[in-house]
Amino acid sequence: MTVKMDRSALKPLNKQRGKQMPEHSTHRAICELRMRGQVIKDHFVSQVLASNPLGDPAERDVLVYLPPGYERSVGLRYPVLFALAGYSETDASLQNWQPFQPTLSDRLDLLTAQGLLGAGLIVVMPDCFTAYGGSQYV
Repeated sequence: MTVKMDRSALKPLNKQRGKQMPEHSTHRAICELRMRGQVIKDHFVSQVLASNPLGDPAERDVLVYLPPGYERSVGLRYPVLFALAGYSETDASLQNWQPFQPTLSDRLDLLTAQGLLGAGLIVVMPDCFTAYGGSQYV
């Protein structure tokens, strides 16, 4: 007895597999980068948060992404972007490694290497987490 398989059932699976490929090729391209930016951690004290009703700390961490070659480009000026994490996330969540997902700095490195960001940009990621798990953007 010969059983024939209906191949039309495989078409949706092939379409799904194709959607995963860009992340795989992005990962490979990131691994092959020669120059990488750096993420530094600093802190600041907010006078606005000093007397907030939740009692959240006024001293906050801030992550700053500096593009590849930043330390050698003394006279070059860079645009600055503020990346505000979503509800229930922090500045560090933008940099957390997840399987098959490049971090924000990985994506910025790749876009800079491809010439899509010019010489690059500076990205400031403040910690705006609150006692309620939300974010304070004041």
